[in-house]
Amino acid sequence: LRCISEFFDPSVGLFEMMLQADYFPLFPEGVKDDRRRSWIDFLVSLGLSTVATDKKLINFAKQLACEGNLINKKTKSETALWAEKSRRLFSHMIKNESQYKPNTWSQINSLAWLPAREISENLMKLSIPFYNRPCRTA
Repeated sequence: LRCISEFFDPSVGLFEMMLQADYFPLFPEGVKDDRRRSWIDFLVSLGLSTVATDKKLINFAKQLACEGNLINKKTKSETALWAEKSRRLFSHMIKNESQYKPNTWSQINSLAWLPAREISENLMKLSIPFYNRPCRTA
């Protein structure tokens, strides 16, 4: 048995992209898609995780850095998935910048988790940890 707080909301795009199926709650048999939202809302009221904590964000970046280290051994579709995960994490960080501690930003920025191409200067300006620093590559 596991506590509901150990599971994550499958409707959160970052979780959906970064976590495997066993991190999401199973729905009772017969629950149709239109009733899933009310079921998720009920699970949230019991403690289902809906927000990526600082620790979880750092773990996601570490996971991507490890995947990036193996990029030469990956297929084209695996490489594309890794790049999409990186983009999803980066987008989440930009949209939710004020939600995380500055220390979290510096820890994530020290990891090589982004795809090899540069991030545009305009995107870097949106987030102080990325501005005036070279793009980290795998």
